[in-house]
Amino acid sequence: MLAAATGYVLLPRPAVAQDPAAGKVFTATAPTLAGPPFDVVKLRGRPLVVNFWASWCATCWAEQKDLNAVAASEGRLGIQFLGVDMNDSTASGQAYVQELNVGYTSLVDPTNAVGRRYQILSPPSWLFVDSKGVVKRSVRGGLHSADLMAVIRAEFG
Repeated sequence: MLAAATGYVLLPRPAVAQDPAAGKVFTATAPTLAGPPFDVVKLRGRPLVVNFWASWCATCWAEQKDLNAVAASEGRLGIQFLGVDMNDSTASGQAYVQELNVGYTSLVDPTNAVGRRYQILSPPSWLFVDSKGVVKRSVRGGLHSADLMAVIRAEFG
């Protein structure tokens, strides 16, 4: 009736896209930019922010200073940070970490095997993982400090 009277047709409300990573357990064992393999299971017990980045990613360069500051301040409050250098060479990743003074561990993921498990296809991207290792939220794209802090507060309190 409404369509006949107004000329408009009411369509069903579109479904809200579900987060493809939420609810998955975050697992990875990979070499670090410093060399030795690292198993993320060692990080369980405290919340974890995972940043997927690459040395060739302009947005990653732009947000790294903010990320370093948030990692330092939130680290004192028990939030852990982990980087995943995706689709990149180890040498380029090491140069990025050194030049930008990244103070947390970064895994080497030259084929994006870790990211693909959580449907992360390009940097920068983020996973917010609870103390039991379960992904609470993923974010695609850059996050400046205020946005990053807002997600940390929303997910970890």
